[in-house]
Amino acid sequence: MTLPLEYRKITAPYYRVPVFEYWGDIYESIFCYLKPFLKVKEGSAILDSIDDPGVYFNYQLLAEHSIPLTWNDMLKLTGLQTLGQLRAAIFGSGLLRDICEQEKIILPYQDIFSPHQLESLLPILSKLGHHKVRCIPELPEHDPPVVVDLGIETIINQHNTLRCLQTLDETLFFGNAFDFVETYICGSKEQVQLFANSLEGFMCTEKTRTNWHDD
Repeated sequence: MTLPLEYRKITAPYYRVPVFEYWGDIYESIFCYLKPFLKVKEGSAILDSIDDPGVYFNYQLLAEHSIPLTWNDMLKLTGLQTLGQLRAAIFGSGLLRDICEQEKIILPYQDIFSPHQLESLLPILSKLGHHKVRCIPELPEHDPPVVVDLGIETIINQHNTLRCLQTLDETLFFGNAFDFVETYICGSKEQVQLFANSLEGFMCTEKTRTNWHDD
């Protein structure tokens, strides 16, 4: 059974779902934005307390103590050949986890935005003339979205409702979901292309599924 349009407009699909099957009747274009890995800065001891939720979900603290690494950076470091292989390794490779432990690298966050992502997204949104965004929780049918000013601090302060973002005019949507290590940016071709020009990832096609590394 197809989920209601208004629900799909502010949520992301589950695993193994073609993204255009879920969003295609709402949004014209979809970009898969690969969440960055986090390389802990030299001299930082933040990994000693990374299991503390007050640290792990403190985006600004993590951003201060790390630098973003691209997926292409990680391909060079791991010797893997494709982005699909790297995505599969995130969920099942002891080798990748060993490398990350040795190099003091934090894996991309699942389900929610990663540190350094908002710093890349918000300037583009601002250029497009947006001054506020809607923070959408995991279960919007139970917890209402919250509208906040377009700023890193104001958005991060809504960490409990930070699953997805939507512009107030509903022309752009940024979707995260369970086990996602990518953020799907949905909107018009022209607007989505602006993000694709600056961010690491790929444009989705009719065949792209949320488990795209299996295709």
